[in-house]
Amino acid sequence: MKKDSIRKFYAVMVNMDAATSQKKHLSCRVSKVNMKKNTIRKFYAVMVNMDAATKGLAAFVDRYKEPDGFSPLCFSQGIKIGHLPKELKLQIDMKMLKNMDFDAVVTCYTWRIISRRLAKALMDVIESDDVELVPIPLYDQKGEKVIRDDFYVINALKTFDRSIVSSRSRALKRGFILDPILIEKNIPENAHIFRIKDDICANILVIDNVVRKVLFKQPHDGLRFRPIETEY
Repeated sequence: MKKDSIRKFYAVMVNMDAATSQKKHLSCRVSKVNMKKNTIRKFYAVMVNMDAATKGLAAFVDRYKEPDGFSPLCFSQGIKIGHLPKELKLQIDMKMLKNMDFDAVVTCYTWRIISRRLAKALMDVIESDDVELVPIPLYDQKGEKVIRDDFYVINALKTFDRSIVSSRSRALKRGFILDPILIEKNIPENAHIFRIKDDICANILVIDNVVRKVLFKQPHDGLRFRPIETEY
């Protein structure tokens, strides 16, 4: 049977379809890269969510003991603090809390206070020298017992002047801006969290969509992110 087998011959050809398919694949990858490059940066003001505190899902500061000579505006200067005075106490309304499993603290100040879990997520996407995390213990309503010792005040060390604020922003008579409109091209690409100098603008902690995304991935209550109008 072997002798009677018919020998066959084949022409070796290139497969143009495979090349076309690969080209399409590469084109698709390039398109995805270009899409990433063309992603529009968005900015948000980090606000507290009073509704979460009312529902017992976030801690609410019932009383605040402020030591002599200490100013709560210290977190708006972009300067490292190191630590807070031992006499400073944030006293939490324990009756409002559903349980002790919370990740944000609601205060009437402009401080943004988060748990270690949220702090770790934040630090994973920013430069270590962009933010100082200042430890702050949380006390019971009487100020006698520490109920949580794993919280931090966000001290943004990057601050910007009027150069990133549009002239279209609504301002008071003396030029103080309540509701800023940002100029995206004047904000460095690596600035993911910052404040605008408080002598020209309401003391707002600003984040971009990079930080917002990672914080959103961490289930929590107590913070909300208000979009800031931006010029591109």
